[in-house]
Amino acid sequence: QQQQQQQQQQQQQQKQQQQHISYLTTTNVGESNDEQGGQEFYSCPVECHCNTIAHIADCSDRNLTRVPARFPKDIKRIRLERNNITEIGPYAFQGLKRLQRIDLSNNNLYKIDPLAFSGGIQALNTLILFNNKLEHLPVNVFSELSNLQILLLNANSLQTIHKDLFQSLTNLYLLSLYDNNIVGLASGTFDSLKSVRTIHLGKNPLNCDCNLRWLVDYFEANPSVETSEARCELPTRSQGKRLTQLNKAELKCQEPNTAASKSPTNGGDQSATGSCPAGCVCTGSTVDCSRMGPSSSQSSEAASPSLGPSGGLYELPDVPDDVPVYVARVHINDNRIKRIRQTGLFKKLANSQKLDLGNNKIAD
Repeated sequence: QQQQQQQQQQQQQQKQQQQHISYLTTTNVGESNDEQGGQEFYSCPVECHCNTIAHIADCSDRNLTRVPARFPKDIKRIRLERNNITEIGPYAFQGLKRLQRIDLSNNNLYKIDPLAFSGGIQALNTLILFNNKLEHLPVNVFSELSNLQILLLNANSLQTIHKDLFQSLTNLYLLSLYDNNIVGLASGTFDSLKSVRTIHLGKNPLNCDCNLRWLVDYFEANPSVETSEARCELPTRSQGKRLTQLNKAELKCQEPNTAASKSPTNGGDQSATGSCPAGCVCTGSTVDCSRMGPSSSQSSEAASPSLGPSGGLYELPDVPDDVPVYVARVHINDNRIKRIRQTGLFKKLANSQKLDLGNNKIAD
């Protein structure tokens, strides 16, 4: 009888242990403290399902409109795909030192705070942002992700990429910019990607003029990197041609009939001349001054100012004078411009194909 009682007790203990393990792997983890290390482990967000053995927080397909506030501190993977998240605020994943992968694909993201991925998540190696509505990315948004290896930005609406956007990503080996609205890229955009093996640039409306000569050189020096058959949309003579098969002689910019083309700033070269206007983002043949302005509030009209892609306020008062003369697209929309001064600037833009001044305060 004693042996039977002991066996029953052992079986009961084993059953309790199994139930406890099952509870930990299939339900939310309660908030507690590690007695040895004193580390606080927050509860799994009520919107999510956490597996504490695999260290995965599954928040996918939950119709979420924001990133949950807290995750277990030992989490390694966060799944947020297929929701309705529109913005990522500052320090959204702060303190998750073991976090390796974030999937935010198939949301409605249009805004990411410059500090969204700041706060001690240096272990992150995979960031998935494809199929969203991103048009711009803050220049320092990836600055703390030095161990990132995979960055998927495909199927967005990105128009411009700041030259220094990837500056910290020295370990990145896969970058997808496929299926965006990128017309041009500034020389040196990929220089810091020392470990990159694959860059996808296909299905972008690339303007293959003199401003992309550097990119043709880059892919010529790294022939196996571009595998998505990036093709030219402009100019007409190069339409449909693969970027990697272009003759460099085809990469021309129309010479403007102004003295600027022979100024000391460019030595007569057909590259984009002049520096980028203050507060704007210049990438290849595109200048983006939309939603821009001073770095601090100087306008009484802006009671609650918000930041543009490079950190400026949405209150640019006038059209910049120093737009490079070879650009194809100029975006100055969503500012506080009230009138257009007669400076002769637009006559100098011989390659200009698009000028966006929408949503300003220009009077008739």
